[in-house]
Amino acid sequence: MEQRIVWAFPGSTWLFASSLFLPSASLKRFWFFLWIGYFLFLSGLSSPLYSWGIREAREPEIEGVSPLSDTPLPKDPLLLQGTLSNGLSYYIRRNIRPENRAELRLVVKAGSVLEEEDQQGLAHFVEHMAFNGTARFPKNSLVNWLESIGMRFGPETNAYTSFDETVYQLEVPLDKPEILDTALDILADWASQIAFEPEDIEKERGVILEEWRLGRGASSRVRDKQYPLLWKGSRYAERLPIGKPEVIRQAPPERLRRFYTFWYRPELMAIVAVGDFHPAEVERRIREKFSWLGTDFRAEASSASRGAAASATPSVISATSSRAAQHRPLPVFPVPEHPDTLISIATDPELPYSSVGIYLKRDPTVPVTFAQYRTELGRELFFSILNTRFSDISRKPGSPFLFAGGGQAHPIRPKELLYVSASAEERGIKRALEGILTELRRIQLYGVNTQEVERAKADIQRQAEQRAKEQHTLSSASFVRSYVNAYLKGTPTMGPEYAFRVIRHLLKDIHPEEVAQWANPFLEPANRVLLVSAPEKEAPHLPSEAELRALLSELAQATPPSYQEEPSITSLLEAGTLKGEGRIERSRGNVVDRYGAIEWKLENGARVVLKPTEFKADEILFSAFSLGGTSLAEDEDFLSASFAPDLIEQSGLGNYSRTQIEKYLSGKLLSLSPSIDEVALRFNGSSSRKDLETFFQLLYLYFTSPRYDEEAISRYLDQVRSSLRKQENSPEERYAQMIQETLKDAHLRSLPLTAEKLSQVDPKRAYAFYKAHVSRPDTFTFVFVGSVRPEELEPYLKRYLSAIPAAQPASPSPGSAPGKGNLHDLWDSAAQPAFRTVAERVGTLIDRGVRFRTEPIKKTLKAGKEPKSLVTLYFTGSWDWSLKEMSYLNLLEDYLDIRLREVIREDKGGTYGVNVSITPRRAPVPEYSIEISFGTDPSRVSELLGLLQEELSKLKSVPPLETDVAKVREQRLRLVERGRKENGFYRYFLTQELYYQEVDRVQGKTEEGMHMQRTNRSIQALTGELTGHEERRADTTGNTKGSVLSPISGTLFDLWEETARSLTPQILQDRIRRYFDESRMLQFTLEPEDS
Repeated sequence: MEQRIVWAFPGSTWLFASSLFLPSASLKRFWFFLWIGYFLFLSGLSSPLYSWGIREAREPEIEGVSPLSDTPLPKDPLLLQGTLSNGLSYYIRRNIRPENRAELRLVVKAGSVLEEEDQQGLAHFVEHMAFNGTARFPKNSLVNWLESIGMRFGPETNAYTSFDETVYQLEVPLDKPEILDTALDILADWASQIAFEPEDIEKERGVILEEWRLGRGASSRVRDKQYPLLWKGSRYAERLPIGKPEVIRQAPPERLRRFYTFWYRPELMAIVAVGDFHPAEVERRIREKFSWLGTDFRAEASSASRGAAASATPSVISATSSRAAQHRPLPVFPVPEHPDTLISIATDPELPYSSVGIYLKRDPTVPVTFAQYRTELGRELFFSILNTRFSDISRKPGSPFLFAGGGQAHPIRPKELLYVSASAEERGIKRALEGILTELRRIQLYGVNTQEVERAKADIQRQAEQRAKEQHTLSSASFVRSYVNAYLKGTPTMGPEYAFRVIRHLLKDIHPEEVAQWANPFLEPANRVLLVSAPEKEAPHLPSEAELRALLSELAQATPPSYQEEPSITSLLEAGTLKGEGRIERSRGNVVDRYGAIEWKLENGARVVLKPTEFKADEILFSAFSLGGTSLAEDEDFLSASFAPDLIEQSGLGNYSRTQIEKYLSGKLLSLSPSIDEVALRFNGSSSRKDLETFFQLLYLYFTSPRYDEEAISRYLDQVRSSLRKQENSPEERYAQMIQETLKDAHLRSLPLTAEKLSQVDPKRAYAFYKAHVSRPDTFTFVFVGSVRPEELEPYLKRYLSAIPAAQPASPSPGSAPGKGNLHDLWDSAAQPAFRTVAERVGTLIDRGVRFRTEPIKKTLKAGKEPKSLVTLYFTGSWDWSLKEMSYLNLLEDYLDIRLREVIREDKGGTYGVNVSITPRRAPVPEYSIEISFGTDPSRVSELLGLLQEELSKLKSVPPLETDVAKVREQRLRLVERGRKENGFYRYFLTQELYYQEVDRVQGKTEEGMHMQRTNRSIQALTGELTGHEERRADTTGNTKGSVLSPISGTLFDLWEETARSLTPQILQDRIRRYFDESRMLQFTLEPEDS
C-alpha cells in the first residue's frame, strides 16, 4: 500500500502510470477466434462471439486515414468493455502471460483532492483499512487468504492513493475455479463493505503515521514549500495524499465512514480484469457480484454469503442505502492560470542535490483521434531529441549542468505538466538554467535537423513494432496499466498491432518544424513555474528571484550558435577489422544438459551456452562472467579496477565516442554493459533477433577495442565527485556510510566511496586493468537465453566471439585453453607491467581477507531534523555452502518478512514495514549476512527492538506456525511456476549454476579439502560423468552440512520446488537457531540530532 504523488520539484522522480499499447488480433487471429466462438456457442459452453472480446468484424482503416483527420483511433478488438446499469465500468481481456494467472484492479475515482478540511489523509486511510477487514473477510483474514494461495503482500497484493484516484491491486492464480470468485468478492467488499472496526483503525493509525514519517526529509520539506506555488490557487496545493498527522491521529471512525460512503460509488468505479480466462464468464461474474452496488435493496445485497458475513460484522458500512441521496457529479477543482512566471527558491540543510526546473501547466490533451495522436507523437519526438542533446552536452568538459532532461506528466486530473529540469554543480544553479534555456532557444531559432528527427522516429517506431511482435506474450500487468489509464484519463486502447500501424502511418507525416515548435512555450511566461532547490549552504550564492526573471527574459531573446553534432557513423566495425572466423565445437556438461541447453567451446577457449525458449516472440537475454574481478587488483589499484567498466562505457568503443555509438543504435533494440565486483567481471544485455549481429559487434568491440577518452572520463569523474559531495548533507547517506564502514571492519576494500577517495582512481590503470581482464576470453562463460535457435547463433559465434584474440598467460590456469597472440601483442603504452600479472591470474580468485565483522557492536548516529529513527540489525558468520542451503535461506527470508510484518507492523503499528534481507555468498569464502531494518518513532526504538529480539528468541524455542510455513511454501511454488515460463529466471539460474561450478573448479584446485569426491550415482548414470560433490544425508531439519556443492538432479527450479515442498517449521527453526547468534549481532541506529 502506498500514497502516490508527483513530487513536482527539480531533480525529483515522477511517479505516474504510463499508458502502454495494448495487444489486438491480426486477421488470422480474428478468424481463429470466430471459429472457436462458433464452436463454443453451438456446444453451449460459451455466450456468443463477443465473449472473447471481439467487437469488430473487419480490420479498421488505418493507412488510408488522413493524419490530420478527426477519425477516431481504432480500439483493441479483444477488449471487452462495458458499463453496468449502476454506472460501474469494466474492462476485460483474455491474456495468457503468465499462464493460469489473473490481474485484477478496482479503480476508484476518489483521491485526496476530495477530502474536506477535517478529512486530510482519510482517502489514504480508507485504502489501508480495506486490508484490515471487510464483510466477508474480517480482520486480517483477507491478507491471510491471499498469502495462503501464494500471493505476496506487496508485489501481488497492494493499493495506492493519489490526488484523484485510489487503485486496488490483486494478482491471483487460476488453477482452482473458486479463487477467481473469491478474488472478485474481495473487490466487491472493497467497493462497498469495508469494516472499519474501531480496534483495527487504532492499530492502523500507527502504520500510516510511520508511512508519513518514512517520507519525511529534505525532499519532502522542499516539496512542502514548492507544491503550493506549483498548484497556486487550487485545492491540489492543500491535499497531499499522505494527509496531516493530526487528522490521522484523531479522526474518529465515523469520519472515515463518511468519506467512504460518500465517494465509493459505482459510477466512480471500474473493474479491470486481464488474465488466462474466458472474458464472457468473467463479465457474467462481474454483473452478478457488482450490479447490486449503489441500489437501495440492502436485503438483496445481503443475501447468501453477503448476508451471513455482513450480519456477523456490525460495523460494516451499509453503503448502498444512502448513496442514491448522496449522488452528485464528481467535482472538478481547477488550477488557475497566470500570465507571468511563478518562481520558488527553496533550500534545506540536508538536501543532497541542487536543481532547477521549468514546468508548464497545460490543459490535458487526451488523444482519441488520428490528428490528436499525431500531435502527441510530435511532442514525444521533441523530448526525445531534447534529451539526446542534453545527454551529449552533459558529457562534455565545461558542461553547464551535471544532468538534464525533459518530459511530460499528467499528475492531476485538470492539468498536465511539460517540464525541463537540470541537476546543477555546486553553486551552479544559474549556469544550469542558462544551459537548458540556451538549448530550448537554439531549437526555437534553428529547429531540429532531419537526422535527429529520423533517429527519434526510428526509436519510437521500433519500440511499437516490438510490442506488436510480442502482443501474444506481453504480461497481463501491461494491459492492466493501460486500462486503468483509459478509465481515469480516457487514453486510447488500440492494442500493439493497431498502435504500431497507426504510429508508422503518422510518423511519416511529421516534419522537423512541427517538432521544434514544442520549444516555444518553455520560453514564454504564461502558466510557467520555475522551481529552484539547493542545499542551505549554497543560499548566499543562489540568484535572486529578480535575477532569475532577468535571465529568463534575456535568454528568451538570445542568439546562440546553431547546433553541431559529431559526425555520424554507418558501421561499428571498419572494413578489415575481422581477421577471419574462429572454430567452434559442441560440447556437453551436466549443468547445460539439465537445463536443456546447448554448449559450444570456441577456438579461443571461451564457453558459450544457449537455452532456446519460446516464452517471448522476440527476446534474447545475455550474461557473461569471468572469475577474478577486483580481487585481482592490488590494494593501490582497487578503486581504479572498481571504476574500470564505467570508464570504458563513458569512453565509447573502437574509433567512436559513446554519443556516436548511441546515435548509431537508434531504432535498434539491444543493450550491453560491463560491470565488476569482488569476484568477477560481468556483462549483461539483451537483443532482438533482428539486431543480434549488431549486439555481437558491440560485444566484440568491448573485448578487442575498448576506447580511452580522457575528456569523457574526466567529465564523468567530475559528475561522480559532485554527487558524492552533496550526498554528505543527507542523514540517511551518512548512516549508510557508518554501516558500510563497520560491517567489514573498515577493510580498505569495503569503505564507502567519498569525493576525497575518488582522487585515488587512476583512469589509465583502470583501462589497463580492464584490458588485462578481457584479454583472456578463455576464462569467460557466455550465456544466451531466449528466442534464438542454435543454427542462428553459430555464425555469430564463429564470426565474432571465436575471433576474439586471447592472450596466452605465462602459466596457464587449470583448465584454460591455449589462445591466440600474447600479452605483448595486445598491450599498448597505457599498460603497466603489473597488469601482465593480472592477465595471468584472470580466471582465478584471490582472497584479499575481506570478511564480515563477527564481534558485536552498537553504533548510533544523531543526524537529521525529522522526528524519525532508522534501526538496522546484522547477523553475520560463516556457513556450509550448498545450493540447497541457499534455497532454505531464501525461504527463511520469506518467512521472516511475513512474521515480522505481523508482529511489528500489524500488531503494534510500530512501523510502515520491516525489511529482511539474507545474503549468502560463496566466494572467496562462504559467508552470510542477515539484515533486518525498519523505521519508527524515536520514542519507540527500544520497545520495537526488544519486541524483535523477543520474537527471534521465541522462534528458537517455539517453531513457526504451520499456517505461516504453508504460506511461504505456497508463495515459493507459485514463484517457481511462473519462473519456469520466463527468460529472466532461466538466465539467472543458468548463469548462477555455471558460476558456482566455475568457483568450485577454481577453489577445488587451490584449497585443501574443498574439492570432495563425487559420489552421486544417479547423476553419474544420467550424465555419464561425475558432476557433483559428496552427497549429504538429509535429516529432519534439512541440514546440508558437509557439502560444498550439493549435487542436484534437475535445475534450480526443481531444487527450489523440492525445498519448498519439504519445508517444515523445524527446518526454519533450525536455521533461526543456527544463523541468529545474538553474541555476534551488529546494531545500528539513526536518531534525530536533537534527540
